[in-house]
Parts: sequence; structure tokens; C-alpha cells
Amino acid sequence: MKLLEGKNRLWLVPVFIGGLALLVLVTMFLWNSLMPGIFHLPLLNYWEAAGLLILSRLLFGFGGHHWRSPMDNRRNHFREKWEKMTPEDREKFSEHLREHRHFWGGAASEPKMDK
Repeated sequence: MKLLEGKNRLWLVPVFIGGLALLVLVTMFLWNSLMPGIFHLPLLNYWEAAGLLILSRLLFGFGGHHWRSPMDNRRNHFREKWEKMTPEDREKFSEHLREHRHFWGGAASEPKMDK
């Protein structure tokens, strides 16, 4: 992609601003065509629609940032440990989890059914 390479990417600024302006217009159009009729909410002007987009971004975080939680690192750590275990170690660990399942909210042992 020759257009994105090099130092001359200044043309991306107006494209970004135009795309953002179009997104605000689409939001305003959708709000004004749906929300007043469905929920009896007021019409929005352009700047209110822009504020709504900013507020939704702050509250919900949509937009491509895939922040990783600390749990992701732990999952990867335990996955690596699991993959390095021998089948015997995996079975022993699984049995240990079954025996101590009551700690996680399950029954300590499987209920025995009388026949």
C-alpha cells in the first residue's frame, strides 16, 4: 500500500475529519428518525449528536481498542502450563479440581444414586 507509506500522510487528516462528520450526521439522522417516534424523545441537532457519540464512546468503549484484562495474562500462563503437562499430570490435576470443586460452588463429590 504505497498510499500509507512514507512521510506524506497529511491527506489522512481531512479524510478522518470527513468520516467523523459523516458519522455524526448518520447518528443524528438515525436518532431523529427513530427515537422521537418510538420513545417520544426530542430531536437532536448536529452538536448534540456529536456529544451523544462521545458519551457512548466513554460509557461503552466501542471503537477498536481491545484492552486486555489481567485475566488474559493468567489464562495464557495456565494454558502454557497445561500444554507442558504430561497426560498423567493433567489427569492428576483434573482429579484434584474435581475433589475440591466445592470451593468453586459445586458439590464436593458426585451425588450417589441408589438404585
